[in-house]
Amino acid sequence: MTSQTNIHSPQDINNAKWFFDFFKKIPTEKWTIRDLSKPDGTKCALGHLGATKNERGYYIHTKESLDLMALMGESIVSVNDRPRYLGKKVYSPKRNVLRALARYIKGKPRESRFLV
Repeated sequence: MTSQTNIHSPQDINNAKWFFDFFKKIPTEKWTIRDLSKPDGTKCALGHLGATKNERGYYIHTKESLDLMALMGESIVSVNDRPRYLGKKVYSPKRNVLRALARYIKGKPRESRFLV
């Protein structure tokens, strides 16, 4: 059996590690789905990176939120927003994002069907 080479550049791997460490520090109860942020202070992955919406509903990205989207593609939104079921367990958006980043760091493709 041959070992799999990583399909991502060393810089992309370093960026993914930075995002992984950043998101890991945010408590699970501070995460949400389907919104950048909610009045209760919860946020999605992009919201934690400072992305907001203007009065027309258009996204206003930060450098960090754009970097995450460049790294993971728009699938990061569906990864954050998709609860995963295993029996009766529902996984948090934090867990989904961290798992997707871990798989990316290990060299898995970034397509959404491979992320979680």
